[in-house]
Amino acid sequence: MVLSIDWGSVPEWLAGAGALVALLFAWSAVRAARATSQQHAAQIDALERAEAVRDEERRSRYASRFVCWITLDGKADRHPAIGVINSNEVPLYHVNIYAGTSLGATFARYNVVGPSSGRRILGRPTRAMQNVLPVCDAGTLLDSGDLWVAMTFRDPAGNWWCRSPTGLLLSADSERDANEICRQEMWSM
Repeated sequence: MVLSIDWGSVPEWLAGAGALVALLFAWSAVRAARATSQQHAAQIDALERAEAVRDEERRSRYASRFVCWITLDGKADRHPAIGVINSNEVPLYHVNIYAGTSLGATFARYNVVGPSSGRRILGRPTRAMQNVLPVCDAGTLLDSGDLWVAMTFRDPAGNWWCRSPTGLLLSADSERDANEICRQEMWSM
């Protein structure tokens, strides 16, 4: 018995080759679609991150323009004073100023701190700070980081903030949270 193989006709061969080419094109299209999808996902992620940064910048637009610091007067005894500047066009509310050393902290509250065209020295917290200063040169304390100032406040948009002793601007959900964040920052110094 002789075995014969039926190789089929030319149209069947052409149909088989066409089906194989179609499978190769389909596989190539799936790879291209997958690559395009990954590119789109990366672009969407980048846009979402950029939008989150813009949202945070918008949210902190008032807070970032409100700062406090400790300065030394130019006199021989170099007394420290607490300075503040609100370079916004609007006031900030429920401002709590904390000043201290490792020996303790003082606190002064202002219901409103209005816009200012320049630097302002705050008398109440400056006088209160004198009660927690050790007997030594305030410049030495300031240089070593042992004399610090921090604050919490609410901006006109209703957002609560803590300006830490290191100058970081930290957001909070409420006045209580802002004060707690500020306390944690102060005592971690």
